[in-house]
Amino acid sequence: FNPIAMSTPKYTLTYFPFEGRGAPIRCAFHVAGVEFTDKTITFEEWPAIKPTTPFGSVPILEVDGKVLAQTNSMLRFIGRSHGLYPTDVWQAANVDSNLDFMEDLTNILVPVFKAADADKPAALEKAKPAIDTGVANWEKQHVASGNKFLGSDELSIADIKFVFVVRFASAFGFSLEAAPTLAALFKTVSENEKVKSYLDTLSA
Repeated sequence: FNPIAMSTPKYTLTYFPFEGRGAPIRCAFHVAGVEFTDKTITFEEWPAIKPTTPFGSVPILEVDGKVLAQTNSMLRFIGRSHGLYPTDVWQAANVDSNLDFMEDLTNILVPVFKAADADKPAALEKAKPAIDTGVANWEKQHVASGNKFLGSDELSIADIKFVFVVRFASAFGFSLEAAPTLAALFKTVSENEKVKSYLDTLSA
């Protein structure tokens, strides 16, 4: 009987070989210093894999053979297991609130991502008011919270996801210029030693 081996799960993440919804999970593992198998799939393989997933989507995370779906659920699982999620229930709820809001922003941008090149300008124009309003509200909420990070005073999965949501939005010309406190937080998190070392692997 080896209690150390028993307490170290075997993690396998399945996703496409680009950032998307997989990058925050990969980065969370990296920041936590936890080994995992990064199983990348191709678009050609996806039709055969899709029916085997819990909800017909990726990423999925296998933990000792058990399968977990939905990005935020995976992030919370990793965060709770490896010190990247608050133990205080109020701060945990606020981290969750930020995670959920980032899903709202991402979902506004997904139609822009999927639009044909000729249709992207119109899709961007349609998305812009909701993004601008959402970021303005987010800035106010974060300032009012008084927290150093999103929802808490310690780096968490919300801050890790934040970096990649901003990177995704910036690909379509959006920025945090009108949200200086969030912009400063983005710089702080991006320059965190462990986060930066993961980001450096993406630009290598």
